[in-house]
Amino acid sequence: MSLKLGVLATLLGGLVIFVWGAASHMLLPEPITALSDPKGVDQFLSQQAPKNAAYMDPRGVLVIVGLLPDRSDKSQQMGPMLGIEFATNLMQAFLLTLVLLRLKPMTGMGYGAVSALIGVMAWVSIEVSYWTWYSFPVSLLTMGFLDASIGFFLAGIVIGWQIRRQSH
Repeated sequence: MSLKLGVLATLLGGLVIFVWGAASHMLLPEPITALSDPKGVDQFLSQQAPKNAAYMDPRGVLVIVGLLPDRSDKSQQMGPMLGIEFATNLMQAFLLTLVLLRLKPMTGMGYGAVSALIGVMAWVSIEVSYWTWYSFPVSLLTMGFLDASIGFFLAGIVIGWQIRRQSH
């Protein structure tokens, strides 16, 4: 792999995954229901989940706490969180590029299809497992499936296009 191909495919693929993730979260129905009583939530957390961690009751209650130290609105941290998300999307695109480079040359749609399968494999290994063990709702599973399969499909087309361009 040339350095130029690796950098360009990673940047373009990561950007595609990032933009698709933003679009899917804005356009698809929100699969998470907001809690209606913030004071009741604070009281519960103080008693049962006092620090950032994952908590589980054997009956199936799963609570994941990720509060800021002052318990302020996390949307104020949107910039840094988007930066971290983009960095992880670049890592996904880089790894996807490494896999796609090891395949026989194919069409852009072929690269997209292989990439979508990789996205589905990641989705099954994480989110379907969480559905099994933690009863994640089907709506959350569906959102994760669409996010992973379509995002990887689109990134695979773009990365495959870069691979095909470099090979000619």
